[in-house]
Amino acid sequence: MRRSFVFIIACALAGCVSTGNRIDVDRLSEVVKGKSTIEDVIGRFGQPTSRVRSPDGEQTLVYLSRVAQPDAATFIPLVGTLAGSVDTTTHSVIFQFDAKGVLTDYKVHDATVNNKSEQQAAPK
Repeated sequence: MRRSFVFIIACALAGCVSTGNRIDVDRLSEVVKGKSTIEDVIGRFGQPTSRVRSPDGEQTLVYLSRVAQPDAATFIPLVGTLAGSVDTTTHSVIFQFDAKGVLTDYKVHDATVNNKSEQQAAPK
C-alpha cells in the first residue's frame, strides 16, 4: 500500500515540466516605453532567453517559458502511448530597444498546443 502511494505521488509531481523565465504580465507596468533601459529590464526580470542586436544597434530581448502538462491517460502503461497527450503552453515577452538601449516596445504572446491533435488551443 505504501509503495503504491509513493508511486502515485511521484507520478503527480513529475506530471508537469516547465522551463524558462516566465514574466508576470502585471509586472510589465514596472517598465516604461521611452524611459526604461535594457539594464532596467534585465534588473527586473533577470537574464533573457535570448538577446539579438541588429546591424543598426537596435536590440531585442526575448523571455520565453514553456510548461508541458500531460493528461492522466499518458501515465497508463501501454495505453498512454496511444491515448495520452501533452498540452504545451508557451509564454513569451519580447522587448525592443533603440540603438541607445531605451525601450521602444514590448509584446506578450501566449499559446497552448496539444501534441495529440496538433491544434492550437486557448491558454488556460
